[in-house]
Amino acid sequence: MGEQGGISKAVNWRGGGGFQFYELAPTLIERDRFGVEVISGKYDGTMLAMAVARLQGFVFQQREDRPYIHGVNNLNNGYIYVTTAFVTETLLNEISRHFSREESLLICANAFELGLKSTRPNIKLKKIPECILRKCEYGVDNYNLNIIDLSKFDEEDGNEWDE
Repeated sequence: MGEQGGISKAVNWRGGGGFQFYELAPTLIERDRFGVEVISGKYDGTMLAMAVARLQGFVFQQREDRPYIHGVNNLNNGYIYVTTAFVTETLLNEISRHFSREESLLICANAFELGLKSTRPNIKLKKIPECILRKCEYGVDNYNLNIIDLSKFDEEDGNEWDE
């Protein structure tokens, strides 16, 4: 029944409770020897997609039937695609074929073709790491990100695209 003296007796504690254990990921953004922010080499493609999706407010989710999805928003009508590929107009057109005009898509990539802009209002482009720089601390493996659990979101909270 647990310890029955001190504070336990004072508050009439009868046992129970628990704790949660979290293992922190390595720092996502590091500074290279020139001081430029780069994605840590400790991240593979899936780890990067998971981290960026979470930091942008999406629940990580890969779908076999839809190759350009790495996460979904809480309303299940907005998606994120994270890539280290150089995004060209050709690639953007290919990706856009897989989404209806009613679905929102945020594409986060390392680099885009110069002057590339989405011609579809439901597709937004953001550069990694710019989209996450404000959410990371540099060179530490125990940083505390202000990440919310989207499973606790109410539908009325929605998804904020522009930060």
